[in-house]
Order: sequence, then structure tokens, then C-alpha cells
Amino acid sequence: MPSLRKIIMILHVATSAGLIGGVLCFLVLAVAGLTGGTNLYAAADLIARLIVLPLASAALAIGIVQSLVSPWGLVQHYWVIVKLVATAFVLAVLVLQLPGITALGSMTVSEIALPQNASQRLSLVLHAGTGLVPLALCLVLSIFKPKGLTPYGWRKTKGALKSAMVRH
Repeated sequence: MPSLRKIIMILHVATSAGLIGGVLCFLVLAVAGLTGGTNLYAAADLIARLIVLPLASAALAIGIVQSLVSPWGLVQHYWVIVKLVATAFVLAVLVLQLPGITALGSMTVSEIALPQNASQRLSLVLHAGTGLVPLALCLVLSIFKPKGLTPYGWRKTKGALKSAMVRH
């Protein structure tokens, strides 16, 4: 049976990968919505609220738990901190965009096509597209785990080395 740490890692990878997939689906609908014809924003709203938001929240929460039960720690390595900040940033931008997404999702096709809604429609494409950048960064950092300890990480590592030397 897998250890609790491995189960948490599986959950974190699943939610993070699902988050990227959810944002990609949202982006496809947002781009298609620019062409008009049908209200794809109703589907985009559902994806944002029922898939992207829960997955982003879960990826952030599970990532924090995972870092606390892993040897990497929450604030020992810069790459973990960057992942934490990037995921929190994506979640915050999503929360700020949700009212506009919902508003477009509840409009008729003719309302969506009004000039005053053009900037909101374009905003969804830009935010979803650029939101993939920090998510891709998180993916890369998870795989490569670049070196670089924070000052706290250095102190903790130095303390562990000292206590190991005292025991021997």
C-alpha cells in the first residue's frame, strides 16, 4: 500500500494536471467565443466554477500539505516557494475574473456581441492564455527541482549536518 506521502503526491499531480487541462478547455471556449454565434461563455462559466476553481484550490492546498510532509519543506527551497506563489496568483486572478465570466455566461448572443463587452471577452482569452505560463512554470519546477536553498533552508540543512556530526 502506498505511503500517505505518495498518496498526497498523486493527488497533487492529478489536481495540478487537471488544472492545466481545465484552463486549456476554458481558453478554447474563450477563443471560440470571440467569433460569436453561440453563447459559449455559459459553458466557460461552468468550467471555471466547477473545474478550474476547485482544481486550483485543491492544487494549492494539497501542494502546501505535500511540502510539509516531504523533505522539500514549504520554505526551504526557492522552487517550492515559486510554485506556491504562482499557484496562489493563478487562483487569485481566477477569483477576480469569475464575476465577468458569469456575466458573459448569462447574456444572450446579441448582448455578448455588443461593443461594450468586447474588452471582457478579450480579457478572458488573455487571462486564460497568460495563466498557462505560471502553471507551466510550476510543471517545469516540479520536474527539475532546481537547486537553491532559502536562508531558512540553509540554516536547517546546516543544523542537520551539525547534529549528524555530533552523533558520529
